[in-house]
Amino acid sequence: MLYILVFLAGLFSGFINVIAGGGSLITLPVLNLLGLPIDVANGTNRIGIIFQNITATTKFRKNDVLDLKRAIFLAIPATFGALVGANIVVNIDKALLKSIVGFILIVMSIFLVKKPDIWTKERKIKKNNILSFIVFF
Repeated sequence: MLYILVFLAGLFSGFINVIAGGGSLITLPVLNLLGLPIDVANGTNRIGIIFQNITATTKFRKNDVLDLKRAIFLAIPATFGALVGANIVVNIDKALLKSIVGFILIVMSIFLVKKPDIWTKERKIKKNNILSFIVFF
């Protein structure tokens, strides 16, 4: 039964991540409930997200809905931000990390319930490369 729960949580969160993001609201608590410490659960969760992103990016590119030049531009600060964030998480107190992750999950849950269209609503946004670079970092 446990394996079925993990499989369904992974499947459902993968779908949610590709459509709108926020699948970690499902996988992080499930991995933590299975006994993984929050830092290990978070790292394990990232592995799934990498493969989800590779799959989604491939499909979006194939269906011609990806601006590859812009995506590569935004991947640069995102990569550096991921490296900085990973170093912070590895060195932070585990109890503090658990509190931070819990807080973020609660805030994300509130947004998903109160304003679900915030994640999927299409917006016309003026491209500001400096602001985009900062945000994606």
